[in-house]
Amino acid sequence: MSLSPHTVLVTLRDRYDATEEPVAPDTVAYLCGESPADVIRVLRSLCGTEFVVETDDGYRPTITAREFLRLNVELEDVVAVDVVDG
Repeated sequence: MSLSPHTVLVTLRDRYDATEEPVAPDTVAYLCGESPADVIRVLRSLCGTEFVVETDDGYRPTITAREFLRLNVELEDVVAVDVVDG
């Protein structure tokens, strides 16, 4: 079974909220029961979608990720959004 980006994002957000500190990939891997290499791959992918930001001390969720998670959809779900130029 492949590692779900949604699981990584929720785990990262929950740990970040509990500690108010960036979260190391090893910590996310431990909490998800997955290998650090797999978690790092997913975290880098989430950085590309601007859901996660890498810092010197680890990773943290972005406001965009928090807004997305409030929609109660999974990253694997199909979601249609209306993009409006400012």
